[in-house]
Amino acid sequence: MPAQFVGAWDNEDKLTRGITQVIVRQERNRLEFSMKDKAYPEDTDRGTIAGAISADDGTVGLQWSMPAKRDKQTLRLLPDGKLKVSGTVQYLDGSCRLDRDYDEYFVLSSKVPPSQASVQPAPEQAASEPLPLPVKRTPKIVKPKPGEFVEASNLDRPPAPLSQPMIVYTAEAISNQIRGTFELQASVDQTGKVTAAKVVSGPQPDFGMGPACVQGLMGIPYSIPMKEGVPVSTQVTYLLALNPPPLPKPIPQASASLMIESKAHVQRFTVQIDGQMVFDAPMAGAMGNDVRANREVPVSPGAHHFAATATFASGRTIQAQWDQTFQPGQQSVFNVWVPVFGGSIKMKRLQ
Repeated sequence: MPAQFVGAWDNEDKLTRGITQVIVRQERNRLEFSMKDKAYPEDTDRGTIAGAISADDGTVGLQWSMPAKRDKQTLRLLPDGKLKVSGTVQYLDGSCRLDRDYDEYFVLSSKVPPSQASVQPAPEQAASEPLPLPVKRTPKIVKPKPGEFVEASNLDRPPAPLSQPMIVYTAEAISNQIRGTFELQASVDQTGKVTAAKVVSGPQPDFGMGPACVQGLMGIPYSIPMKEGVPVSTQVTYLLALNPPPLPKPIPQASASLMIESKAHVQRFTVQIDGQMVFDAPMAGAMGNDVRANREVPVSPGAHHFAATATFASGRTIQAQWDQTFQPGQQSVFNVWVPVFGGSIKMKRLQ
């Protein structure tokens, strides 16, 4: 019944930051709804819109269009006498805030008298005295103090980021190619500076990207949040999509196969590539006995310098040097040997 909706309904949550009061009047064959939102120092009035009771389920559907958001509601009377208001808020201010759903519960505080338009004049006054005109009341505008916190939806214009955050990807995030979107909440002061930020939601595991996104958001300026022309502080939501740099492509390798042979009195044999030791071992073999060693050395494509040195018991050394250019995937084989009783080191490229 329409009469069951009529009245002043107060939110049972006294600390709510949403709707504080719902006022329902009956105007002839329709219902009129007024609502107030939590604000400081006085709650803000949304105005008045008409609604009808659905014949299917006894609910009332309302849609509020405001400068920064749209609120689509369903009002339902519960068996315990409470009024339930369920809504979906869609933000239209470009602040990247996600749509949100809510449920609020209200208790009847008083019956609201019918509006002036539905009051019938008494018979003796109908012909002689005109009905008084309704008095328009201009809401009192109270300016906030500089730096005072104001909800973003109640600002003259929500603050907007003036630059993009610089995100430093962790090595783990790059190696795992993390994807997804972080929802961040930032506190913006009266100068447009982000003073605090936190992660509301994001991909898990985050591979260290949650703190990295917070650090990036802390480093960007915002336009100054204003309320009634006064710079204030507020909170905003920022959505940050991850796009890690691609993994580095592996460098194709080449290799050199060294076959080292000593036949007499060599105490030690060393081989270096580009000054880096790749083989160093004693090669003390008796005359007539062969001492051999094989070494497979991976190298990067390009030019390389080889140096082989044989040290004899007498202290004499013999050295051979050569250059070789390798192509990706190429394998070159070298045979390095020391003849009996010294002489020169000979090498032979077998490939």
